[in-house]
Amino acid sequence: MKLSDLSPAHRKQAEAQLADRTSVCSAKQKRTGDEALGKAKEVPKLHPPVYIFITVYKVGDNWDLDNREIKSLIDSIVKEGILSDDTIKEIPRISRQGIRVDTRAEERTIVEVVEY
Repeated sequence: MKLSDLSPAHRKQAEAQLADRTSVCSAKQKRTGDEALGKAKEVPKLHPPVYIFITVYKVGDNWDLDNREIKSLIDSIVKEGILSDDTIKEIPRISRQGIRVDTRAEERTIVEVVEY
């Protein structure tokens, strides 16, 4: 999905989240900003095996980490051509964590794909 595909309200929220991105990744390859939203001229293909780390920042105490659409995130990585498949051979480890935040402005999901 491209940033331009979003509705104006969601686009504004995504732009704010991208501008406020503070995570640090030690991955060999990292995609952020416009590149992560599909505006890259060429999508980098990662070489398996890779590990995927998903961090969900969400308001409140009454939400399930397993309901955060993890499958669609992984499927999107394959659809974009970053990985050729989502089998255990290519992705032997998927780690996810949930972090409670105080405001909706702090809500976000960060997906890090790290070549092993």
